[in-house]
Amino acid sequence: MLTDWLPFAYFFVFLIVAVLWRAYRVWKQTNVNALTSYHTEGVYGLSSTLFRLVFVGFGIVTIANTIPSAATFLTPLGWLEHDIFGWLGWAILITSLFIVIVAQIHMGSAWRIGVDTSQKTTLVTKGIFQYSRNPIFFAIRLCFLGLLLVLPTAWSLMLWALGDAMIQVQVRLEEQYLFETFGKQYERYFESVRRWM
Repeated sequence: MLTDWLPFAYFFVFLIVAVLWRAYRVWKQTNVNALTSYHTEGVYGLSSTLFRLVFVGFGIVTIANTIPSAATFLTPLGWLEHDIFGWLGWAILITSLFIVIVAQIHMGSAWRIGVDTSQKTTLVTKGIFQYSRNPIFFAIRLCFLGLLLVLPTAWSLMLWALGDAMIQVQVRLEEQYLFETFGKQYERYFESVRRWM
């Protein structure tokens, strides 16, 4: 069915818009690779690796959903298979993509994936960042929840829970880096703007 392909199509578009297109735009503006290298040691290494695996996992789940013989192995969750949850999931997915696009526009050339201590950027506090210190991570949390609601399976539930936990860890590690990098400027921002929304 066509509807079986919609979650995969959304996920593909989300990755293109939220990662590849923005990385290309930053590279064109600054000649800097925004897809920075993640630390491989300690908690940061573990959380960033698990975070990337969640994205890969959701990619696999959305592809498996398009193959009837594979979809049964995803273990559907009957208690979540209601039209209202599906429509709510799509509303959340569309909202999350919108937030990512707006936040990335406001970040401009300061956008990065991961923390790269060798590159100096500015602290972005305007636009959507006046209301949330982490609008992109917030949008990714919404994206994972939306995918769970439109693809209610045991695998989606596990990936949503793991992804949300890893985002919580990632945000706190990045906050530590921002405190060290921007000092009082970030401290004032931290105290005046919420972590999420």
